[in-house]
Amino acid sequence: MHYQPMKTKTQILNQRESRIRARKRLYILGFILVFILVSISIALLSSRSRASGRGEDLAITVYPGDTLWTIAAQYRGRTEIRRFIEEIRRLNNITDAHIHPGQVLTIPQGR
Repeated sequence: MHYQPMKTKTQILNQRESRIRARKRLYILGFILVFILVSISIALLSSRSRASGRGEDLAITVYPGDTLWTIAAQYRGRTEIRRFIEEIRRLNNITDAHIHPGQVLTIPQGR
């Protein structure tokens, strides 16, 4: 039989403190990990909602033969074409239906 010497009170206290410190480190590490995962999840969800929402407007150049109607038909998505034309006109401060080749228009993302 192998005899183990008794531990002193100081050794027992040091061992307990060491376990407590290790447990605290583990809790802190877990908290940091959860915080990082939540942050990443929020970032992914917010980028998804932005992508499914209005999105970025496009800048296009008008070519010979283009009209607001043909441009709207190409980019409108499910939006009613007349509403889309009005949105193009509003975004570009166009008061009539005249556009010119070489003109750069801001086009909203179709929905």
